[in-house]
Amino acid sequence: MSNMTLNNRDAKYMSLFSVVNFPNSACTTSTGYNGTCLATSECIGSGGTALGSCAQGFGTCCYYNLRACGGSVTNNQTYLQNPSWPGSYTISEATTCTYTFTKIATNVCQIRLDFDQFELGPPISNNVKCTTTAPATDYVSLVHSAGSTTRTETSHLCGYNTGYHVYLDMGAVGTSPTNNAYIEFKLDSTIWASYARKWNVMASQMECDGNYHAPQGCLQYFFGNSGSGTVEAFNYNQQSSSYIGHLAGEYAVCIRREKSMCVIGWTPPKYSTDGFGLSISGASISQTSRCALKNPSPGIASRTCTNQFVRIPDASQSVTAGGPFSCDRICGKKLCLGQGFCGSSTNHAVVYSKKVPFELQVNFSPNGFTQTQNNKGFKLHYFQLPC
Repeated sequence: MSNMTLNNRDAKYMSLFSVVNFPNSACTTSTGYNGTCLATSECIGSGGTALGSCAQGFGTCCYYNLRACGGSVTNNQTYLQNPSWPGSYTISEATTCTYTFTKIATNVCQIRLDFDQFELGPPISNNVKCTTTAPATDYVSLVHSAGSTTRTETSHLCGYNTGYHVYLDMGAVGTSPTNNAYIEFKLDSTIWASYARKWNVMASQMECDGNYHAPQGCLQYFFGNSGSGTVEAFNYNQQSSSYIGHLAGEYAVCIRREKSMCVIGWTPPKYSTDGFGLSISGASISQTSRCALKNPSPGIASRTCTNQFVRIPDASQSVTAGGPFSCDRICGKKLCLGQGFCGSSTNHAVVYSKKVPFELQVNFSPNGFTQTQNNKGFKLHYFQLPC
């Protein structure tokens, strides 16, 4: 038999067993949840469930979930679910569920947690009570890896936070954190043992140079949609009016500056649409705001917006203004700028900033919101304008 005949036969033989390579990218499972495109054997071997195809049929969309009271998370895009999910979870004694994250690659810097469902015991008193100290409620701790540079002092969440997200710091590229990041559910049994809790949280690992990697110091990060969107305070959509507000924390909400954009504008919904769009301090019937400078002139102490406020750096009510700025800390019930009380019109102003990166800084003191005032924090629409 000639070499030519052998070569032709080998070529035909190999063509039947060609290796198909495809990226392990995100995909959508047949049930509508996110997954990772893998070979079927790799999916099953790593503890996933094959739900639908991807990569033009060469791969399977692999779904990972951890339906338990805590555990170690070692796969990307894993759903963390309460025991008995999609059913509710009740307890007979105080319970802690801790989910710990391990890097799947050395170039991972962050964990993004998307709260597909987040219904826990609500904050319950005039002071913030996302804590186990009496009177207690459920709460969630967000713990970054050791050495984190994230500028957030928000450690506890409770109540209703479905649809929101947060980022956890996993350390610099190429490093293994001395303490892994984790999310911890602390569940109270003194008051809320029979509460119908539900959580379904997607944990995604973010590469340091990826499009969805948040800037340092950002607890939340928004991007896309031509530079427009909406941000809300945690627990803003609490379904029980008895437990709205009651917030605490200091953190940054960051907005990606989109291509060719240089200005960001912020404004709440109209009062006729949502009367709580800016409701940080003041009586429930008030429609007045106050504002102050973060760094007032030497020797002049700020007497407004000292405990509960949001800050828009270099804030201005003119899209062309470049400073100096009269105030950038905002509280009360109306978005507007001016020394002392401001705003006599029936609706909010639009506040602009050219300060990059674009961000909203939140400062809600541990004293919480006064319950009788029904303050919910903020719901702010943002949009970007071209250079």
